[in-house]
Parts: sequence; structure tokens; C-alpha cells
Amino acid sequence: MAERPSMEGAPKGALELEGRGEDRRRGAGPESNGPEPRGSELGDLESGGPGMRGTEPGRLATGRSETGGSDLGGLEAGESERGGLGGVSSGDGGAGRGGTSGVASGPGAPGSGVSGSGSAVPGSTILPWERTGSVAVADYRIFRVRRDEVVSPRTGRTFDRHILEFPDWVNVVPVTRDGLLILVEQYRHGTGEVTLEFPAGIVDPGEDPRAAGLRELEEETGYRAASCEVLGVVDANPAIQDNRVHVILATDCEPVGALRLDPGEDIGVRLATHEEVRRWVAEGRIRHAIAVLTWCLYALR
Repeated sequence: MAERPSMEGAPKGALELEGRGEDRRRGAGPESNGPEPRGSELGDLESGGPGMRGTEPGRLATGRSETGGSDLGGLEAGESERGGLGGVSSGDGGAGRGGTSGVASGPGAPGSGVSGSGSAVPGSTILPWERTGSVAVADYRIFRVRRDEVVSPRTGRTFDRHILEFPDWVNVVPVTRDGLLILVEQYRHGTGEVTLEFPAGIVDPGEDPRAAGLRELEEETGYRAASCEVLGVVDANPAIQDNRVHVILATDCEPVGALRLDPGEDIGVRLATHEEVRRWVAEGRIRHAIAVLTWCLYALR
């Protein structure tokens, strides 16, 4: 890995994970006489957030091709309303915020308690759901899947919910000394298209998001910023993901060298005026959801 900017935080944590399938628990699998799962509720997963995580947001397809042949056995059965959890992983649980390890149930267990930290909506009357258990379903290196058993505070009924565990991401709005914006072009496997977006990447465990942003900026564009600041932090897709997106403004950027790309990357650099970027977002030429979000936070500052 190439040298990183001086304000970088902790070094990269190991994320060399091997794919794992799902064992059966409580005899609720297809081979048993247990209850048949209700219709699949994988709509959340199928229509979920931006397909992202590899060495940067959006590299899901590239990363997937490098993983083992694990399957999503528990997910294929669908999320069901029932009293028990349908599967248990044969390995460690997910990392990241809210990650669990193995089966978690009972008072004080890592997977028990209230899901999340409460409400982000002041004055809301909606209560958080209690998480009574959690199991690791699959480990795909670029993300992990866990199944939580949660209780509805409104009805008291128990449901299964699948969560995708990702590390946090960072998106950077780089502005040159001349006032131009630095964009990147790259092929995205999820849509099968070349996209126009902002430099982006993952935040390593313990790393300052600003350091991650400056590192990705220099690696992907060859530009270095004189200073940076955080424009905002948002949830990537709270319906099924546990990670956040940090949006960074990097100013007084100037070229310092060649791009330092990973073997699975192919990135082009494009400079644009503010008016061009605004028009491209409005016209749908820039339509990567997080890139559009990044532009909005920048425009609203």
C-alpha cells in the first residue's frame, strides 16, 4: 500500500475474512418438521442500499468475485415471523457497529437488548425494538450477514430481521486551488455502467474519517489537499445496513503524483466546474445515490 497522508488515523485493520455458510438451529430448517417460514421478506435486501464495500463504496461486485463460495442459506429461507432463530453461523459474528459473535441470547448477551441506540427523531412516539437474540449467518469478507430476533413494541410479536454489516464509508468533495471539483469515473458491476462520482473509500477500524478521505483522494486521483473538514455523517441504509457515510470537504487540492490503484480498480479523473456538477446531478448523469448525497451536503453547507 502506498504511503498515506500525514493526518491518517490508525493503520488498516485486517479484514481477511472467509465466507461461511449457515448451520441449522432448533430444527427449523427445511429438513426438519419445524414450522415452514412465512413468505420471504427479502424485499429490503433486494432493494437495499448502494452495493458497496470492497476497497471502497461501490466495489461490491469486484469484492464478491474474490470471496469463497459461501451461500446465504438463511436468507434464501426468507425472514419469518416466529419464535426462534432459523440458523446459526459456524464462525465469528459480524464486526462493526452492532456486530455480534455467534449466538447471542439472554440477558447481557452481545446480541440482546435494544436494537440501535433509540431514536434520531426528537419527540417521536415510535419505540425501539428489543433484540432478544442474534446469529451470524454468513461471512463474505466484504460484508457480513447476521439475523436478529426482535420484538415489536407495538404488538409484542417476534420477528427475524437480517442486517448487512459493513465498515463505515467516506466520500470526498475535492476542490482544487482553481476552484474546480475533482470527480472520478469507474465501471460499476452492480449496474454494468461507467459512473461519474466523487472519490470514496472505506474507513478502516479506528481510522479518522478525514484521514481515510485524504488517503482515498490521493490514491484515486493523484491530488493532495491542504486541509479538510467533515460536511456531515449519514446512515448508508438504515433499513438493512449498520454503517455510516462520512462526507468530507477537501480544499486547495493540487496534483502530487500518479494514481495508486488497487489491481481491481480502473479509475479516470475528471475536473469540472460547480455549475457542470450541479447540471449533471439535475440531469441524472450523476446518479450514484451517495455521490448525489455528497453533492447535496456540499451545496447546502
